[in-house]
Amino acid sequence: MGRRRKLKPKEVFGCLVLLLLLGLLSALIDAFKKMPPQGWAGITILIGGAVVANYLHRGWKRHRALDGERAIKISDVDNMEGVRFEQYIGHLLQYRGFSVAVTKASGDLGADIVARKGWSKYAIQVKRHAGHVSRRAVSDAVAAMTHYKCNCAMVITNSYFSTGAKKLPESTNCVWVDRNTLARWISDFERG
Repeated sequence: MGRRRKLKPKEVFGCLVLLLLLGLLSALIDAFKKMPPQGWAGITILIGGAVVANYLHRGWKRHRALDGERAIKISDVDNMEGVRFEQYIGHLLQYRGFSVAVTKASGDLGADIVARKGWSKYAIQVKRHAGHVSRRAVSDAVAAMTHYKCNCAMVITNSYFSTGAKKLPESTNCVWVDRNTLARWISDFERG
């Protein structure tokens, strides 16, 4: 038997709204039974307008991106400037339930972002690279844990990790997020 997926607050809220709408619909059906045919036309136009407005809103929401830009793809991330990439990663982390603080651009002492989720506080090193990310990025994030009083480290990249970089996180309580995972995060965000 598989693990049950925990419902997100948005999903619970959506279910409650759906139940409320079903109750409202039931009451409207009872009222419609007593309404003359002329009233049906107005109600039909109102409901049709609401459906169209909802469709347009969902389309807008699905294709919106951060700060009013068009929808982001992983290939767009490759062309971002470093600071913009850090900010975008901060927004993705917020969407995933983290509280986020982006550190100053220079002299960050190994962490570009400090993020908290539950009992975990992460020192996060963000690397936008064309090649493989080395072990040094993991070392920087792990070293930043003490300075920022974190109990975890994370390295996020638009690329992939070298073999040495993949081995180090196993023994240092460091999470690594490579291009494939980042692409899933972006996709989740865009669908949200």
